[in-house]
Amino acid sequence: MGQSAAMACLILLLGFLLSAQLGVEAQLLNINDPFFSEVSVVTVKRHQAQAGRMVLRCNVSPPGRFKGWVKDSFVIGNDPSLTLSGSDPNKYGTYLCIADPAISPNLYRAMKFVITEMPPDDRTTEVAAALNRDVSLTCMLRSGSGSIKWYKYNDQNFKFDEIPGQTGRQLVLSYSELNREHGSGFTYYKCADPSDTSVSYQAFKVVKDPVQQMIDGRMTNVYEHSMRGLPTDVASVPISVTPKSKVAFECHKVTPSDSTQWYFRDNTTTSPSQYSDLSGQGGVEIQENPDSSVLSVKNCDVKNKGYYRCMVGGTVKYAFLDIRVIVPTIHEYGKAIYDLARNPGADNELECEIPIGGELKDVIWRVVPSDGSPSFDISVNRESGGFETSIKDSGSSQLVTIKFRDNPRFNNYRLECRLGDELDYVTLRSAQPMQISITVDKYYKIDNFAEVNCTHDTRLGDIKFHINDKKTDPIGPPKSPHRVLTGMKTIYQSYDQPNKWYRCSGVDPSTGIRKYSDPVPLVSDPLSLDIKIDGSLVSPKSGTPTMAKVVGQTTEFICNFTNYKNLAIRPENVKLTFRGTVMSYRAVSVGPGTFRFVFDNPTASNSGSYFCIHDVSNTNQRVKSSEVNINWCETSQFMCDNRCRDRSIVCNGVTECADRSDEHPALCSPCEPNEVPCQDWKGVRPARNCVLKHWLCDGTDDCENGYDEESPLSKKWCTNTCINKPWLNCPHNSTCCNSNDKCIVRAYECDAENDCATSEDENACCSLALTEPTSRRLVEQREGSRVTLTCRAVGNERPTINWRCNWGKLRDETRMKESNRVVRRNPDNTYEVEGTLVIENFTRADECLYNCEAVTKCKRQLSPIFDVKVQP
Repeated sequence: MGQSAAMACLILLLGFLLSAQLGVEAQLLNINDPFFSEVSVVTVKRHQAQAGRMVLRCNVSPPGRFKGWVKDSFVIGNDPSLTLSGSDPNKYGTYLCIADPAISPNLYRAMKFVITEMPPDDRTTEVAAALNRDVSLTCMLRSGSGSIKWYKYNDQNFKFDEIPGQTGRQLVLSYSELNREHGSGFTYYKCADPSDTSVSYQAFKVVKDPVQQMIDGRMTNVYEHSMRGLPTDVASVPISVTPKSKVAFECHKVTPSDSTQWYFRDNTTTSPSQYSDLSGQGGVEIQENPDSSVLSVKNCDVKNKGYYRCMVGGTVKYAFLDIRVIVPTIHEYGKAIYDLARNPGADNELECEIPIGGELKDVIWRVVPSDGSPSFDISVNRESGGFETSIKDSGSSQLVTIKFRDNPRFNNYRLECRLGDELDYVTLRSAQPMQISITVDKYYKIDNFAEVNCTHDTRLGDIKFHINDKKTDPIGPPKSPHRVLTGMKTIYQSYDQPNKWYRCSGVDPSTGIRKYSDPVPLVSDPLSLDIKIDGSLVSPKSGTPTMAKVVGQTTEFICNFTNYKNLAIRPENVKLTFRGTVMSYRAVSVGPGTFRFVFDNPTASNSGSYFCIHDVSNTNQRVKSSEVNINWCETSQFMCDNRCRDRSIVCNGVTECADRSDEHPALCSPCEPNEVPCQDWKGVRPARNCVLKHWLCDGTDDCENGYDEESPLSKKWCTNTCINKPWLNCPHNSTCCNSNDKCIVRAYECDAENDCATSEDENACCSLALTEPTSRRLVEQREGSRVTLTCRAVGNERPTINWRCNWGKLRDETRMKESNRVVRRNPDNTYEVEGTLVIENFTRADECLYNCEAVTKCKRQLSPIFDVKVQP
């Protein structure tokens, strides 16, 4: 999470949280409020953290602006000097010193301290992990090898975690494990003897051995993007470079005698087989080394965009090269009009932003006169024709500016910011009509307070506001504004005057005439409170709505306010009631005007009505939400029509629920999770109830009415099996022989009859191996997001991969989509298949233990578990 998102949690509740004294129960901070200022990062290394004590100091001037210390979203101190014990195992983590810069009542600044066990560079041995090779780390401590343990750095808790079962002087890490856990990055490992405190530790920094991609003189690790997968795989993660860059691809050999061939397919070519040999081609250079072949593309241009293929020792590898064009952008006025009269007699300045990767020295401003005179270019840090360019330091952005004075002859001039062939432009105009408009920020407070915003041309002077009872009344007497928010906006604060009409006005200095905006009404809206249950808004239409939940299911109540602006809503004043009695749960702010209650382990006795209430501070006013009745059903019961029903109504042949859920095929179908029901097709009833998904689209009519071979469902499970010979265009239910150009239906594989020239369709039948995942995985995602799970299997007859939830059927097949695709056809005639499960709009109801099942004609295999949960 970025620094801005990390700091966004500090504002809405900060006022009353930081006023709490130490010793009082800490309260969780708001995580969604958008206001914050900046973060400074200071990293405290392990050798500093292990001192007898450690003091973090927050120097704030004047001291009264210091607000407090926050760790892990909890207030932990209110003294600018925070003392920590070096022996405290919980000292690691992120500490935030909060200060009020007195710029705005809703704007804070923070100094961020990260206390980490990460070792310093001078005590770390760097080890490079070569492609597809194991990494062996050797511990050289003076301890006995039987006492040595190994640890891996965890960047979530900033500590080293012990690796279970890893003892002794050697730690062997497989390349696939490093790639899966760390991608193209790095991580730290260490060995230590926990029984001997006199012995320190030995640390290792494991990094990827880079293939060098040269872009404008910078070296970038592109190993994971350079030579892997097929074109359809890497197209979504291309190697992206700028024009005129140089790129080097490295293709590793198994033995020095391996021959290597390089090919290229233009990105515009639609046929996947149209590759051209790069041997002897201009613009590229091929260098043969004992262990690799390196292809260098010089001076990259759009003609170099496309797929590159390396064939070495019978293995084919691909990469996709994308040419990234750097486009300049003129701030605020790009492809628009700039009013020369906005700053009469003063400098005008336009900013042109150049994306990272573009060279500022290559930027020019081109001035195109409107009178037919020749255009002229101004390079960076130059002056010509009344225009001056310079580079502006703006921190994270690259800006090239152009300055000029108001001059009538510049009318209709066009200024172009150019980088190579790309440009953005602005047109200068000597005068623009003066504009004035008004908006009302309507909200309710106990005293009916509102802000009226007048947005106006900066040339207008003497801004006033006018209030009338009716839209058609004569313009009311002028009222002075309370403050100017920006150069173009003036604010008037209105009290106790709802249901009035407002105008604003300003004087045109060139004519002395006052210009008026159109009138806008101010309508007072009452404060309102809604209640949501697990994200669902309760909207009563007639009577009290009812919903059903499962006993023990954690439930989230959200109390959400509208029309609350400028009204201080404190969590202690927001309550959840059950059967009219206030519950003891405390509200937690999760956003502006939004508060959450979490109800754990409810029972049937908790069934009844719930609603939110809010007691407005310093008043006798109480705001109440709509009521909702919740029925908590036992697991032995069935839920329908928002009631708890006896499970005997399920699949009894009688529809007793309004939504027909008691007779839903997903519950009542006799089919297993790896099967589908046969259905009527073209007026013919099937002879079977269910068929394996593996039998779909295999060339054999298993339902005996064509449903499993011709219906849209069957085509969903058809995959391009003959990927090694796409030019054959085999039918969707077929594959092809490796030994000759012959298509055979999938049912002919492993059927005890030789259909290919060398009988490879009958070799090693019943071989099946699930290759991914290899261990249990925890998957945590936010509600509303998309969850993607992937399995891979290898078999001689093409495996089919389907998915299970708690070893049973998927719960919602409308949002849960399964798919299969053949990734690779190996020389031994085995197929590598990837099966994917995509869950759209993920909810708590989708939490489950998922696993995939690979199926062939004679073998089945279940994968380890994917433990899928909602992110805390």
